[in-house]
Parts: sequence; structure tokens; C-alpha cells
Amino acid sequence: VKELYEKAASNIFISPLHGDVISKVVSLENQERYILKPYIDTDKFYDMGIERDIDYLYVGVICEAKGIDAIRERFRDKDIHLIGSVLKGVDLDFGTYVGRVPNDELPLYYNRAKNFVVLPRWPEPKGRVVIEAALCGCNIISNDMVGVLSFDYDIGDPANIVNASDDYWE
Repeated sequence: VKELYEKAASNIFISPLHGDVISKVVSLENQERYILKPYIDTDKFYDMGIERDIDYLYVGVICEAKGIDAIRERFRDKDIHLIGSVLKGVDLDFGTYVGRVPNDELPLYYNRAKNFVVLPRWPEPKGRVVIEAALCGCNIISNDMVGVLSFDYDIGDPANIVNASDDYWE
């Protein structure tokens, strides 16, 4: 893989963090570097202005790599709702486990949540659910391991991502 990155005329990354992490592993001195804007359906993910009755929300695979231990430590005594598949060996001894939720129902959960929690243990190149939550008006509680939070613009403002695919092809 290192050889592919190094010999490429151009490398495309899904966030500034993604580009930075790869650049530390391989030498990307002379290659063009392009960072894709997040592409999320802003007609589906938006602030509906409804009552926010969930204090904290996590969406994703529930496992150690995605930060469940840090989330447990920090939010054990809080009203946190957990949505997603639980990997074998993970003990959910805190919060409210909602289970798996179809993607078309996620906007409603994001809109009910005041805060969206994401604390991955390792660098997360993108973090699609973080953008979705931000677009729906959630306050984001995170660490420095989430790629979408490395952009230099507000990911919660749909104007910043609405033409992502057009910008890429242009």
C-alpha cells in the first residue's frame, strides 16, 4: 500500500486528519493531495426543531476501538442512549441500549439528542455519523481522533457541504 501512495500522481483523502495520518506513515512529498468534502444528504439530515429529550447519544458499532470504554467511564451516570451493534465481549452496563436502528430513522434520534458523543480510540478517517448529528443540531462531544472535525469549517452548516460531489468533479 505504501508504494501505491508514494507512486500516485495524486492522493484523495476523506478528511484533513486522514491525509495527515497517511502522510506520517508514507512519504507524500511531491504528490497532489485532495481532501474530499463530506457528502451527506442535507435534505434528510437537518435540524427539525423538535424537543430534545435525549441528553447524550452515541451511534455506531459498540466496541473498544470506537471508544466504548471511554464513553462508559465518562457517561456511566448520564442519560446516554446507545444505538448500534454490540460486538462480542462488550458489557453494556450503563446507558439505554436502543439496539440497531434503520438508517432512515436516525435523523429523528439525532434531532432528539442534545449532545452526540464520539470518542474513538484510534483515528477515525471520516466519521459520517458525526456530520449527520451536527447537521441535525447536536452539540458534538469528541476527542481529536475524528476526521470530520479536522475540517476548517462548521460541519453542522449545510452550506459547507451541499455541493460536495460537484466540487470534487469540478
